[in-house]
This record gives sequence, structure tokens and C-alpha cells, in this order.
Amino acid sequence: MRTFQTCFSVAAFSMALSFMGGEAHADDLSVPLGAKHQLVLGELAGMRLSPNGTSFQGPLGFRTGSVTVDQFGANANEASLTTSYTSVWFAPSADFFVIDHLSVGGLFEISSTSSSTEVAEGNAARKVNLPTTTDFSALARVGYMIPIGEKFGIWPRGGLGFRSQQVAQTNVQNDDTAAKETTKGVYFGLDVNALWRPVNNVYFVLAPELLLLPGGSFVRSQGNSESSVDASAVQFSLRTGVGVLLDL
Repeated sequence: MRTFQTCFSVAAFSMALSFMGGEAHADDLSVPLGAKHQLVLGELAGMRLSPNGTSFQGPLGFRTGSVTVDQFGANANEASLTTSYTSVWFAPSADFFVIDHLSVGGLFEISSTSSSTEVAEGNAARKVNLPTTTDFSALARVGYMIPIGEKFGIWPRGGLGFRSQQVAQTNVQNDDTAAKETTKGVYFGLDVNALWRPVNNVYFVLAPELLLLPGGSFVRSQGNSESSVDASAVQFSLRTGVGVLLDL
């Protein structure tokens, strides 16, 4: 198997904001973590590790890549299957401390992915462009910050939202009819953020996350036909990144 991948996520914004409040120094953390009227702009750069693989984080990004798998084709001839994809996403995240320690906030994520598959066998190759897929998430949440000294904090958050994820696939060896599969429904989100703040306006985070989709639906569309069944999902992931704290 051979893979190729590139990714760009907007992180310069976080670096610029880190210089806001120019009087802040590493030894001058004058405002406690989770103080009243503190605004947190969530991971402006980072990544998430899950059973589905590694995904890059950021409020705006672009990702492209391909995966080639060597396999046997018809009549046991050597063949290769290449899947190529390009994704763009917009995913802002923010929280505001209405009183000391207590935050309210949310996230909004939308991404679009175009992909294709190609099978090559000998001198022949067949390529199929798959349907464009769109993923969407929106979540409202509350949290409680537990400062540990000036530089560290534990920040559990929980919330309720809606999520829709799509996957496009086809079997180019047997038929070229692509299918789109959508899993959607109301979900519960929980994360426990471990924060380290080297200066007033910048933090680094490591957070386990749990997503529960107890009563969703799974829809498969292929050609003019569509089928739907009930679906549920449990997903555990680990997120890391850098964000910004603004004292308003």
C-alpha cells in the first residue's frame, strides 16, 4: 500500500493572536484560567486521533491525498486500486465564561470532500468519480474550568448537537455505480481538556473525547434507489492542539 497526503490548516491566526496583550509574559499570568468574561477560541491548529484515522484540526483547512493498494485483478493478474480525495473544511469553535469557572459555547463544522477511484490492470485503467460528500456538525455545550496553579487546568465540557457524515464508495471492478452512505442524528459530546498555558493568551491542550449517537439513521443512496435503517454510534478519540484565550 502506498499513501500520499498533504494538509494545510490555518494556524497563523493563532500565532498572531498570541501577541495580543503585549504586556503578557511567561511569568505574568495575571488572569486565572476560567475567569469571568474570558473568551476561548478553540483549537486553531491541531489533530484528532480516532479509530477512523488521523484528522487535522483548524478553523479553516484543506487536505488532499491518495492511497494505492496492490491486489489481484481478473484472471489473477496483478492490479492496483487508487483512491484519491480532496477535502476543504470550516470549523470554528468558541466558549465564553459567563462567571468564574462556568463556560458556555459550541462548535460548528462543515466539510466537503470530492474523491475518485481508479483500478489499473496491465495497460488498462478505469476511473470512477465518486459523489461529493458533505459532513456537518453543530454542538452547544457547557463546561467547568478547574485551575491547577496559574499554568494548568482541567476543563470538562458536555453538550448536545446534530451530526451528519457521508461516505461515497463504489466497486470499480464489478460495476461503476457509486453509492452515498449517510449517518446522521442527535448526539451527545463529552471531552475532558487538560490545558497548559505558557503565556496569558495561548494554551496547549490534550483531550480525550467521547461521542454518543444513540438513535440516528443510516441512509444508503445508489442510483434512483434509497434505503434507510436505524443506527447508533459510539466514538472515542484523542485531540491535541493550540488555542487562544482573550480576556474581555
